[in-house]
Amino acid sequence: MADEKKKPAVYYDGECKFCAASVGLVKGRQEDESMEYRPSQGIEQLPAGLTRQDVHRQLWLVLPDGRKYGGFHAVRRLAWRRPWFWPLAALLWLPGMGWLGPVVYRWVARNRYRLGGVRKS
Repeated sequence: MADEKKKPAVYYDGECKFCAASVGLVKGRQEDESMEYRPSQGIEQLPAGLTRQDVHRQLWLVLPDGRKYGGFHAVRRLAWRRPWFWPLAALLWLPGMGWLGPVVYRWVARNRYRLGGVRKS
């Protein structure tokens, strides 16, 4: 259990098909044991400084040292985790993306149920 706390963790809306599919792309075909992937539903204890509303509103990457990246900034960091995302990752760091990326991410997040629907339990 102590090893789990040392892994980066991704928190996402597990009821959102679009969100779950996106996390699946980051995980890849094989189970990714280098990170924890946690749907926001059913989490008993959230990382310090995050509320349920924060976690439901957008994807979060929480690093072992406590640093947190939400939304676009989490996606930008996660894109480096898989070689097939490296071309996209490079684009996400271009000048202006620090402004444009969050705007696009917020639109996608607000419309995520329209884009992918809701997962049935």
